[in-house]
Amino acid sequence: MKNINNSIVIIDDDKWIIKLARNMLEKYGFTVLEATTPHEGLELIIKEEPLLVLLDLSLPNIDGDSLLYLIKNMSMTKDTKVVILSALITKEKIKSTYQLGAAAFIAKPFEEKLLIQKINECLDKDSIKKLKKETPVKDEFFIKI
Repeated sequence: MKNINNSIVIIDDDKWIIKLARNMLEKYGFTVLEATTPHEGLELIIKEEPLLVLLDLSLPNIDGDSLLYLIKNMSMTKDTKVVILSALITKEKIKSTYQLGAAAFIAKPFEEKLLIQKINECLDKDSIKKLKKETPVKDEFFIKI
């Protein structure tokens, strides 16, 4: 069985959002990889096989919906969990991203507690056990249920 990866890919053209998420996640022991374009992001996902992807919907050249569709429909990335980070908050937008395969939706700007909660919700029990056992992710990350 494959070891679990503690990396999280952030795809956002806003460097401030990347820095914010990086600061929130690295203190828990995650490896954060960043991409500012959809092309860079897809390359990282294929190469690194991250635990999870944080994806903005407003991206240059290819919008986040199209990138989400690609991620969820390519055989090598279809099982990748994708959390949407977006300021585009409408019921229709949220519904459409879930229909495309998003695991969660977080409105920008976001707080650390919500980001950690949503990531926890995206992980199954086996992934959580492996993260605790095989990676430097700190116990404080895991929400007690």
